Amino acid sequence: MRGIYSEAFHREQTECRTIATARQIAPRTQPPRYKMFLLTWLAIYPLITGIYLLFGNFLSALPLLLRTLLLTGVLVYLMTYLVMPHLTKTFHKWLFKP
Repeated sequence: MRGIYSEAFHREQTECRTIATARQIAPRTQPPRYKMFLLTWLAIYPLITGIYLLFGNFLSALPLLLRTLLLTGVLVYLMTYLVMPHLTKTFHKWLFKP
């Protein structure tokens, strides 16, 4: 008959083996960082260029801190809600390809 401590040790070892096996079998849930870097860069460059083409004269008249506050606010909104969901859906196969 096992003691209290040996049962706890045995249970802990079994849990560790189960977790290790699950990690080996589980599919990758996030794409590699370099792919996310490239996709983000692909999205940000045209957005910043477009914003400066459309609102460059207005933005240049503002102080630097206010200009960057507005630019980053608009950019983060567009990236989060419009651009990145569309791009991740479009490039899904490439992102999660092993």
